[in-house]
Parts: sequence; structure tokens; C-alpha cells
Amino acid sequence: MKILFLNYEYPPIGGGAANATMHLLRELSISRPDISVDAIVSSPGKASVEQIESNINIYKLDIGKNGNLHYQRNFEILKYLFKASALINKLTDKKKYDAAHIFFAVPCGLLTLIPGMKIPYVISLRGSDVPGYSDRYKPFYPFIKPFFKTICKNASSVVANSIGLRDLAAHSLKHIDIDIIPNGVDTVFFTPSETKESKEIKIFSAGRLIPRKGYANLIKAAATLINEGLPIKIEIAGEGPELANLEKLASDLSIRNNITFSGLCSREQLRDIYRSSDIFVLPSLNEGMSNSLLEAMASGLPIVTTDTGGSTELVGDNGFIVPRGNIEALSGAIRSLATNTDKRKAFGALSRRTALTFSWKSVADCYTRLYKKAAGL
Repeated sequence: MKILFLNYEYPPIGGGAANATMHLLRELSISRPDISVDAIVSSPGKASVEQIESNINIYKLDIGKNGNLHYQRNFEILKYLFKASALINKLTDKKKYDAAHIFFAVPCGLLTLIPGMKIPYVISLRGSDVPGYSDRYKPFYPFIKPFFKTICKNASSVVANSIGLRDLAAHSLKHIDIDIIPNGVDTVFFTPSETKESKEIKIFSAGRLIPRKGYANLIKAAATLINEGLPIKIEIAGEGPELANLEKLASDLSIRNNITFSGLCSREQLRDIYRSSDIFVLPSLNEGMSNSLLEAMASGLPIVTTDTGGSTELVGDNGFIVPRGNIEALSGAIRSLATNTDKRKAFGALSRRTALTFSWKSVADCYTRLYKKAAGL
């Protein structure tokens, strides 16, 4: 079976959707040699072609990437669409794809409208492509919504990665079934640390430094706890336009020395940071299903997160779910864990057990069934 993948994000460009694409391709290369995939993604530099085993080809397009790898300018997205459409026409002349897997109904789903794209397809909704999800795209959603509905209506299957995202999409997609396939996590690579020797309580969070991630609320909550005398240190990994604002906020609250902004970290660096941390906090104002949350759980960390995205599907007795934007509730949940070693250990053990049920193999198996459905096999 021949599958075409389309995603304008791919590591090191992008966030959760990029990682999901990479891990899904790796899993297909390992467990499904009967499936061959051509993936068209963006490159941080010059165009290139990468082969993963013999059945996976990754076409990386030069989109003139400049600056933040986690923030895509509209010009870069348009350049990806233009170059991807030309490559699709070229590839489909040579290959007979059985199905396509498209990440983001908009923008990547727009490629289904080009004349050469006559392939049945599966759409993976990722968050910002769903009307109502992102403040950044709020002015554009009235224009995007008609395309969003048409692209999803014509899809063989529409997939969300969490119940929350499915429910949000359902407001726009009346009478369209939406499947749920969660993100997976590498539980062999991300594992708990057996010992943590520091007397300080290290709080970790990872994601794009944008307002939607709610890091300002985390800093404000941490300031309250530090002023109470709790020995808290915070590390935030990621890049984004909010860095200067977050640094200033930490300085204004007199806790700048308690916070480390690590910038863009490699997978190996992230693994080490998870293992050296005590609590993982995801203070997002909106989320799909966070890869970093799954990685933290696989690393055996207790969780504090907000009531958005896939939080209720991942966090039960292994942490706390607090209302979005509620700084008092956020600080209270962190305090409960920071002051109780036994609770942190118990919650962390439950996180690890839960993470073991989210494998990339199960994700690949679910998508394979949808590919076969789209291909009529």
C-alpha cells in the first residue's frame, strides 16, 4: 500500500504535529514494511530527500525558513503549499498512491483542492486548524471555516487527537464522524530516574513560548510559592516570541534567578531534563494532546495541567487538573505536590503506568486501518 503524507511541520520545524509525524513514520518503517510512504514536509534549510529504511521517503522542501523554528510565518506556509503542490503533481505522475494522510485540515488540507490531488485521504486535526482553537488565527477563522468544512467533508476519515479537540471540531463539522487517535510516546527512550538528590523542587515545562501556552500564569503561580519560602526552581524549554515578556515578568516578580529558559532542546536533552525534574506543569489555555505531557508521564513525573485538550484522558490519580487561567488553583496544585514527597512518588508511578498504554505502534495500527478504509481495501 502506497501512502502520501503531507505536513508543513517536521522536526526541527514545528511542535506536536511535527513529532507525531516523525514517530509515526518511524513506527511504520519498523512494523509495517508492507506500507511505503512518501512524506512532503518543510526543511529548515535547503531542499533534500531523506530515506528511512527502504519504505519511507521524506521530501523536505526549502520554504525560506528564517528565525524561530517553532513559529511558521504565513509566507513560509504559502511557500510550502506552492512547492508541495508542484511535487504532488510530479510524484502522482509516477506513483499510484492508495491514500494520503494529511496533518492540519488547513493549511495542508488545501492541497486536496489542486487538480492533481485525486487521492482518497485521511485528515488529522491538530488544534490550530480547528475554528475557535487559536487566538492567533481568530481573525482568519471566518475565511478558513468554509474550506475546513469542505476538506473534512470530502475526507475518508477525520481524526482528532483528543476528546476536547473532537468536541471543538464538531461545532463546525455537523453530521461528520470524527475518530480519536491519541498521540503516542516512546516509553523506551523516556524513562523515570531512579534517584533525585537535589533538595530543591524542580518544576519543568516544555512547549512554544506563545501566549496560548500560559507560561505567564506558571511564573505568577511560582512567585507565590517562592515568596512562601518553598525551594522551587523552574525550567522551561522551548522558543517563541514571548521569551522577552516572560523574562521581564520573572524579573518584575523578583524570581528571575529561580527560572531557567533552556531554549530549543534536543530529544536527548529533554530526556535528561525530565529525569532531573520533580513535577511537570502544563499551564496551557488551549491544547490538543500534548506530546510533552506524554513524555513527562513516561518519565515518571506527577502532573499539573489545565482543563483543556487531552488532559482528562491522561491525568487522573497521577496529578491535578486545574481551571485554565486560574493562578490560585495552579499554585495550590503545585504546592500540594511540592510539599509531599510521597505524593510525588505515587503520582509519578501512576504516570508511568498510564504512559505505557500509549505506544506509537498502537497509533500506527489505528491509522493503518484508516488508510485501508480510504483505499477501499
